[in-house]
Amino acid sequence: MRRTILLSAVLALAALPGYASQKQKPAGAAALGQLVSQGDLQLAAGQLKAAMNDFQEGDKLSGHSCVPCYLGMAEINRRSGDLVAALGETGLAVKAAGGNKPLAAQALLSRGAIIAEMANDGSYEKVEAAVSDFRKALALDPALAAAHFDLGVLLLRHKFDAEGKTELEAYLAAAGPGGRAGTEAMRFIADPRLARPQSTLQFSLATASGQTLTNGSLAGKVVLFDFWATWCAPCRAALPMLMALQRRYMGRPVEIVSICEDSPRSTWQKYIAGHHLDWPQSYDSSGRTANTFGVSSFPTYILIDGRDAPILRLAGYGGETELELSQAINKALRASRQ
Repeated sequence: MRRTILLSAVLALAALPGYASQKQKPAGAAALGQLVSQGDLQLAAGQLKAAMNDFQEGDKLSGHSCVPCYLGMAEINRRSGDLVAALGETGLAVKAAGGNKPLAAQALLSRGAIIAEMANDGSYEKVEAAVSDFRKALALDPALAAAHFDLGVLLLRHKFDAEGKTELEAYLAAAGPGGRAGTEAMRFIADPRLARPQSTLQFSLATASGQTLTNGSLAGKVVLFDFWATWCAPCRAALPMLMALQRRYMGRPVEIVSICEDSPRSTWQKYIAGHHLDWPQSYDSSGRTANTFGVSSFPTYILIDGRDAPILRLAGYGGETELELSQAINKALRASRQ
């Protein structure tokens, strides 16, 4: 699933007529438009707290009928790893769109993207719900190429190859082969298996200390990948947990590797130096590594065993995260001794 789907929807909605409440007076509509534009800019820059303030203020000003405000808040929650809150916001966006077909199509597309992300747990009911939202979006707006792409990837991911390839071909017919999505669509059509989570993850990561970490260099170790960003509040809150895990498993075949998506690079460098993050740190501004691992929200933790096979994936950070990770690491260590 494309990692920018909700942000793309927010930016597209701001250009649509009637995206704000029909009840808004001209002055109120202008103020709402300014808040949405500010929120868009803050969101694009990764300033999540400021963007949330703008969207929340816009939501109040609109009388709780501002679709891009809801989708902006959903994207912020998604980036922070709170998919449940993000789903709630997209649901409110669908309701607020009412009979406005372009708005409703964008809102359904965004809700479908969140449900599809939640369907990574293998729930067939969630897959069906996401497919339904994508198809409803296309029924309302047949020109919405992104819905063909996201529906196609979702179907391929769950091994509905013929239907998935048909949707990706429809995407290419509408949007062309350009950009990352076009390139991915052509790759997935040629080999649908590439759209599915890999049983073995291949990686090569350059670290801040000048190391190169690969499957070979980490062979035999249990590896915890931490996907994060400095602008992500839950990621920052999780740092003491990662430090505790590093101390707990020091001297054992366990490696923690943090992969940060930030802009600019200097922000990341200053942060890891200032907070003494001395386990392997890698910079992923292009999102290539996150895409390889199928990561679409921060923080995300992926644990692989000594054979490079993923054994645990957690999105978000909460009171039980450290316990879940510790239990999974201990289980993997025990299995490696058998």
